[in-house]
Amino acid sequence: DGGLELLSEAIRHAPRLQNISFQWRGDNSGSALQHLAKTIRLAPESQTIKLFCEGQDVAAIRQWSSLQHLSISGRTEVVLLSATIRHAPALQDISLSAEGISDDGMKCFSEAIRHAPALQKISLNCRNISDDGMKDFGEGIRHALALQEISLIYGGRISDDGMKKFSEGIRHAPALQKISLVCFDAEISDDGMKNFSEAIRHAPALQNITLQCRSISDGGLELLSEAIRHAPRL
Repeated sequence: DGGLELLSEAIRHAPRLQNISFQWRGDNSGSALQHLAKTIRLAPESQTIKLFCEGQDVAAIRQWSSLQHLSISGRTEVVLLSATIRHAPALQDISLSAEGISDDGMKCFSEAIRHAPALQKISLNCRNISDDGMKDFGEGIRHALALQEISLIYGGRISDDGMKKFSEGIRHAPALQKISLVCFDAEISDDGMKNFSEAIRHAPALQNITLQCRSISDGGLELLSEAIRHAPRL
């Protein structure tokens, strides 16, 4: 706590500070983190803050009302993180690579991004979610009106049903311009590729797609190629 108080005092007297990279492992008290947060709020140009944290202390992040860029790694309480997103009106991009994100956690996260008016970019590494988590994420991005970019790494528990719901979200995301999908230990069947291809064909703002997965059939590639030919901005 004493170290954080000293750091806070230094930040307070750095008038042009805009970027902070800060990592902790859950062994600092809430009072020290709140002291740091209060200090950053007093820094006149602290409009762009990058925060890297591990542990259960993500609730302290909500002290930063000017937070725009957030990167979380390690074991994170997704429910607390989701509540934080709701209280970060300036948040523009979030990168989440946390262990053990469950379907319940994805549901909370997906509900939160609906209420993030400035959110433009989401990067998720969530290899443990199933179709239920993918469905909730699809619904979330559908209602994230400012969202422009999605980068998603997921595992082999996603079936055609999950891909269908995710694709529906893409299709109706009004500002989405870029999608990157990495599918570890997963195959996209022709049915799944049909849904995805239809989505990108009709996505109003989509300009760029990156797709990596274990296996796509020739038929699936034909569906994707046909969709790309008819996508107005790709």
